Amino acid sequence: MSKFQRLGLSQPTLKAVEALGFEEPTLIQEKAIPLLLENSKDFIGLAQTGTGKTAAFGLPLMDLVDPKSVNPQALILAPTRELCVQITNQLMEFSKFDKGVRIVAVYGGADIRRQITTIKKGVQIIAATPGRLRDLIRRKAVNLAQIQFLVLDEADEMLNMGFREEIDEILKSAPSEKRVWLFSATMSKDVKRITKHYMDSPEEVVVGQQNAANNDITHIYTLVRPKEKYIALKRFIFSSNADEVYGIIFCRTRRDTVTLANQLVFDGFRSDALNGDLSQAARDKVMQKFKKKKINLLVATDVAARGIDVDSITHVFHYNIPEDINFYTHRSGRTGRAGNKGHSIILAHPKDKRQLTAVERKIGSKIKFVKIPTRKVIYDRKLSILIEDLKKAKAIPEVDGLLEEANKKLSNLTKEDLLRQIAYMTLGKGEEVEEIRTYDPSKSSESKPKSRARSSSKNGNPFHKKKARKKFERSKKKFKKKKK
Repeated sequence: MSKFQRLGLSQPTLKAVEALGFEEPTLIQEKAIPLLLENSKDFIGLAQTGTGKTAAFGLPLMDLVDPKSVNPQALILAPTRELCVQITNQLMEFSKFDKGVRIVAVYGGADIRRQITTIKKGVQIIAATPGRLRDLIRRKAVNLAQIQFLVLDEADEMLNMGFREEIDEILKSAPSEKRVWLFSATMSKDVKRITKHYMDSPEEVVVGQQNAANNDITHIYTLVRPKEKYIALKRFIFSSNADEVYGIIFCRTRRDTVTLANQLVFDGFRSDALNGDLSQAARDKVMQKFKKKKINLLVATDVAARGIDVDSITHVFHYNIPEDINFYTHRSGRTGRAGNKGHSIILAHPKDKRQLTAVERKIGSKIKFVKIPTRKVIYDRKLSILIEDLKKAKAIPEVDGLLEEANKKLSNLTKEDLLRQIAYMTLGKGEEVEEIRTYDPSKSSESKPKSRARSSSKNGNPFHKKKARKKFERSKKKFKKKKK
């Protein structure tokens, strides 16, 4: 008997689990599924992003909803369009062998009339973003009379994004006897308020340390001046082998994402920007490229990156420390998922010591300082890649006939000379090998920006004293006129 069978799931659902290749439930699934199947209480599940929360509530829902009823019985609220669609797709996979269960995703940026038509045809489960669902409720396009289950997925993110009013309205509109299942990575004050006002003696399951980051993630930071940040970023990418890095770079503004993505593309990286200025079609196109690894560096804002569900992300780069420290956990949670190891790298300003301390408090552990990889490290890494590429180079018959002439022209070079010239030609390009100032936090004087001393020549210059005196006299005359 598999571990999923012991959880009490029905045969059609177990068959879907097997077809998806799930072998063992994650901790949140193992603890939550039996409670949700057997218990009529409300539920709180606290677990980090990437721990399988969708299956934790999605699998029980498959067995609890009635396929014969054409009215919605379950609402799932998600913070973003991307997450809403991903949840819907996963639930469809779970219901593969139970043809009666119908699921629809409703979110902004798509045709609302088509969504209304789909709902009217009859659905059991609606996955929605708060804003669009509220619109549908106000249009009386959704009948909530038979709602039995209301799931808040990534509750902390929804509240951080300012959906408090929408969530309150939706919770009040649903029947009072409904069961509320709340899943979150952190237990913020706003999340606690939801549990206090809309949940009745909920069962609580906490997987890992509450409000802490994933142990599969290595958290590191470096100190760099703003104008050298881009060079530092490229150094870290190259030191990990640029083609093997599959990561997200978080920026503070939409404009920054576009500028940085363009810089990376110009320098030969496979990159694109994801931000709120993109239409839904453009966002989907960027995400498809990222998921298919046609690009391996996604430059995104915090809001745009919410709901990204990709298990194999190796690196998260923080081009800026988020203003809201809660976002750090969500950012870093994009990597180190499904048992994979990941790296969360902060490119901090030397003045950011207070913010770094706040991040450490949030994740409950120290963030390791590392120096920016040196030029020697980059050269060594690139040379290793060059050697491997040379070994793997495929023969081209048309080129073979040209080599005799090339051999004559290079006959005066030894093997070592030839290798040296290839290395110089290949490695001696690009900003990534520029000199860059390094900081060491253990030396406090380096971490503190030096105050600019006043120019003695300027202060001692009679010309500047005379100029200042004239300015003072003019302001004095203006003051006397006003007084009169």
